[in-house]
Amino acid sequence: MTQRATEASDLMATARALQLEVGRQARQFLHPFNLTIPQYRTLVHIARAAGDGPITVGALGRHLGVACSTASGIVDRLERDRLVTRCRQPPDRRTVRIEATPRARKIVDQEVVSLESYWTRVLEAMGGRERNAVLIDLRRLREAMQDVSVAGEGRPRDEGEAARRAREGLRDLWREEVAAAGRYFVAAQLAQGYPAAVAHLSQMGREKIDHAVELRRRMGRSPSPLRYAERLDNLSRQRRGLKAGLLAAGALNADMADFLRRASRDEERHETWLQQIRRTLESEKGSAPPTV
Repeated sequence: MTQRATEASDLMATARALQLEVGRQARQFLHPFNLTIPQYRTLVHIARAAGDGPITVGALGRHLGVACSTASGIVDRLERDRLVTRCRQPPDRRTVRIEATPRARKIVDQEVVSLESYWTRVLEAMGGRERNAVLIDLRRLREAMQDVSVAGEGRPRDEGEAARRAREGLRDLWREEVAAAGRYFVAAQLAQGYPAAVAHLSQMGREKIDHAVELRRRMGRSPSPLRYAERLDNLSRQRRGLKAGLLAAGALNADMADFLRRASRDEERHETWLQQIRRTLESEKGSAPPTV
């Protein structure tokens, strides 16, 4: 591996570590409000868009980079918790718009103070000269990333915008195919006792997986098995953290708490298996072409 490749690998590892730490801090703040990070991101955008009036689900989905159905599902949860409201406003009363409640805006304001306090403590833990050097280097890194992004477009602005929208649409479609596969397999489990229904639902789930894999390949975004195992391992840890947060809140009945403990033990077992898979793939890396 060349020096530049090593530096790039170190940079990506550091960026991932920073992202995980920021996510951990955010989850710690959001835990008392029973909010996930995607839900909070949605809430922030809705609250900060208040100056321009309520926004539509479509506009929200475009901002978050998710399908309208995904954005609508997040809004359903926020509305259930009385953090947003749906309303119809002139001139087109057929269009449903979303607005943050006063409680939601208070949560967003509190989080800003919390994060500023956290980063203030982080910076105070560093010496003045070191702190200034880090801030300068981070600004330079951001500018370099922006310069490379602009230079790499190499096409008219309109074409670039159309391509960006196409990529976003394909990513939305990929997420929907993956989600649909899971729903079909869950439905197949629920349909036990009806062999024909189980057979059809299972086949539909397998076909959705095939669609997702083929779509990912055609998008040129097929990761190696090792990269995918790493991502699955990280997601498993995040799910276990969510379960631990729900248990720590102490607001669940005994049956639900028992289920989450069992699910957490399953998650730990899955993480062990994923780590074994990662070690196997790392030892065999380069011996076979990457597949999904």
